[in-house]
Amino acid sequence: MTEDYAIQIRTGRAYQKGFDNRGKKVWGYKETYKTNAGEFVPQEWREKIKEAIEQAGEMELLENLKNYCREHCAWLHKESEIEDYAMDVLASRAYLCWEGFNPIDKKKYMVFIFKEG
Repeated sequence: MTEDYAIQIRTGRAYQKGFDNRGKKVWGYKETYKTNAGEFVPQEWREKIKEAIEQAGEMELLENLKNYCREHCAWLHKESEIEDYAMDVLASRAYLCWEGFNPIDKKKYMVFIFKEG
């Protein structure tokens, strides 16, 4: 379900809001994210993806991704940018291709190998 909120296309466009008191046009900017679950404005997408992450039980993975982004993603400066990027990476499963990031907490899982004979 989290994968349904992976951003496929980010679209931004200017639109005319109206006129100011001197008669000049006032412009606004609208950004939308297209996902398999639909089109959302950024704030709505953040709410939906957080809800999906909580329902999927992936909050710990999100925290691990945010910590990794703080250390390795130098272009992200604000905490909100780090969180948005981590949620996008989680939804698209891009972290599976990251070198040096292990999504599985080794303390949480045990692996048993049985040999025949």
